[in-house]
Amino acid sequence: MEIQMLTREEIEVEAKSLAQDYVQSEPSLKAVYWFPDQSNSEIRIIDVVEGYFAADTIDKIDVFIFNHAIKDQPIKLLIGTVPPSLENKPVIPNEWGDWNKAVKVYG
Repeated sequence: MEIQMLTREEIEVEAKSLAQDYVQSEPSLKAVYWFPDQSNSEIRIIDVVEGYFAADTIDKIDVFIFNHAIKDQPIKLLIGTVPPSLENKPVIPNEWGDWNKAVKVYG
């Protein structure tokens, strides 16, 4: 089977789908941001969750990595969570860029 690269559009559609799935199970979800990467090899998501505890003095958030697939094509799914107080703060991994590059896929 030939492995084809996923497009930015396919990854964005999947990020939106994942956000909608999460909304169903997490009522305190306020927003979901997708951070596109140039290589289209990862789905990078930050969830903003009311009531999630993280110290306002945090340097960088923890990101959890999962194996995922879109149309049978393997892709890494990276998810981090922040409280609303850290939304738009420089706590995301450096290689993700900044919040200005994010696409709000929910909220």
